[in-house]
Amino acid sequence: MQQGEGTMIDNMYEVMLRIAELQDRFGLRRHNVQTETPANSFEHGLNEMLNMENMNNGELRHPSEYTREDINRIADHFARHNNIPEALVRSMISAESSYNPMAVSPKGAMGLMQIMPVVAGEMGVDDPFSPTQNIEAGTGYFRRLLDRYNDDYTLALAAYNAGMGNVDRAGGVPNFRETKQYIDKVISTYLENSQK
Repeated sequence: MQQGEGTMIDNMYEVMLRIAELQDRFGLRRHNVQTETPANSFEHGLNEMLNMENMNNGELRHPSEYTREDINRIADHFARHNNIPEALVRSMISAESSYNPMAVSPKGAMGLMQIMPVVAGEMGVDDPFSPTQNIEAGTGYFRRLLDRYNDDYTLALAAYNAGMGNVDRAGGVPNFRETKQYIDKVISTYLENSQK
């Protein structure tokens, strides 16, 4: 090996490590994919698309630069992945943040699906304002709630808004005005979107 080749390989290796680090940070790299099944192939295609979308003239895109179409594309992917109606996830995003990736509630909920810090930690979120990570975590968490409440969407939405403890103590939807309004808003928007 000539002098200079080692330096070039070392530089390439450092670049590859940095790319992998950025992909991990923005939830774009999947680990332990053994075979390229159609589902994995689809996921790989989405990751490639998101990787390109995250770049703007070589710079990482700021979450506020995502269009509603970008957000819907990500939402639809993770809705399908978690077996949740796409229109419902879009309705949740609308009700939670009005499609503002940088939204923060007075209680500390963050991003498009307004995930709380504890949920972000449980779901392995590095950047709660990343549309990809936020929607992946929000839909994954909602899927857990659906499983817990036997696919009862009303109870899962109530738990998403008010917390599982409040739903369990109430034995159903807690008597919180905010939670009842949230459920009504998500369901009415979902019904409107489903008929389009």
